[in-house]
Amino acid sequence: ISLMLSCCWQPAPLAAQTSDFDQFERVFDLAVRVREEFAALQGDLPCLNSSTECVRQLQQMAIANSSELKLIEQRIVASRQRIDYQGSQRWTTWINPNPVAIVQNIFGGGDAQKVDLAIADLELKTSELEARKAEIASKLKDRVLTELLRFEELYNQSELQAAIAARETTRFKVIEVGY
Repeated sequence: ISLMLSCCWQPAPLAAQTSDFDQFERVFDLAVRVREEFAALQGDLPCLNSSTECVRQLQQMAIANSSELKLIEQRIVASRQRIDYQGSQRWTTWINPNPVAIVQNIFGGGDAQKVDLAIADLELKTSELEARKAEIASKLKDRVLTELLRFEELYNQSELQAAIAARETTRFKVIEVGY
């Protein structure tokens, strides 16, 4: 949305030396053009207003299309798979022909403890990734809302300018008729 709003739209000025009909036609064309330009800005978006449903849809769309969030999700899935694998293979640390290794597993410091530490480390890293994912999603939601409100403000300003132009044209006609 921010890329769509990066250009500041300004209505074309009305010519000072034109007939009443020409001025009215230009104001009407300006209003139609404004609506068409804002409709074109919507593009493939499902909506473009600040209603709760629209904000929710656009936020979900931004989160679903975020390459950074997709990458983090891939890392989380890989970490969970590694945790599951390490957990399922933990029992193999007890199968050892070396009696010293078996005693180390019983009292600590053996392969079983190393696997437990590796699993704990992976779980910690996974939780950090999940926290980062939530933080990025929250920032995306805030940005979508900010840009949507900015878009609506620009749209309202353009509608106001078109209404002012139409009012001024009408006022000019009233003055001309009275003259």
